Amino acid sequence: MKKFLATLTAASLICGTAFAMKPVTIVNQGSFMAGGTIASEDGKTLHGDHAYVFYQIPKKYS
Repeated sequence: MKKFLATLTAASLICGTAFAMKPVTIVNQGSFMAGGTIASEDGKTLHGDHAYVFYQIPKKYS
């Protein structure tokens, strides 16, 4: 019963915080890959050891 009440309390705090937040305007977004290696065998290629980055830049509020 204590676990249920703790979970319910945590969920209500998270939801309450989410509804209190103002919307964010995104002015730019994109993605890029960095680093990595390419292995080839029998005409097949494998791309590994890399980072895929997705970013969003918000409008600054004054």
